[in-house]
Amino acid sequence: MSKVFVLGVRETIFPFGAVGIVLKPVSTAEEFYRVWNELKAEEEPFLAFLTPDAYALGKKAVEEERMKGKNTIIVLPFAVGDSEPGLEEMRYQLARAIGADLIGKKRIRGEKSKEQQQESVENR
Repeated sequence: MSKVFVLGVRETIFPFGAVGIVLKPVSTAEEFYRVWNELKAEEEPFLAFLTPDAYALGKKAVEEERMKGKNTIIVLPFAVGDSEPGLEEMRYQLARAIGADLIGKKRIRGEKSKEQQQESVENR
């Protein structure tokens, strides 16, 4: 992927700049669609993190872009009560993008599950 972006209200996304993510502040639907159309014009695939507020501004456009499968779009789990669905969404999208579940509890290529490890011990 060539670029990583985060869309949302400036105050919310500001810390992401510290790790090199390109900030795209949006607070209105008009700003969202202007920025979104710029991102879609990118030739290389991109990874976009959206705050829940930014996602709400352009939900339909985001879902249409997800269906195309070229870019990875993740809605960040921000609210305390919303963490579980947001985390599941993030797990799914990251696993889809890189082929491994890095933040989940599922087995990743080549690693033995706890059951397989226990079986190995019992068979010795």
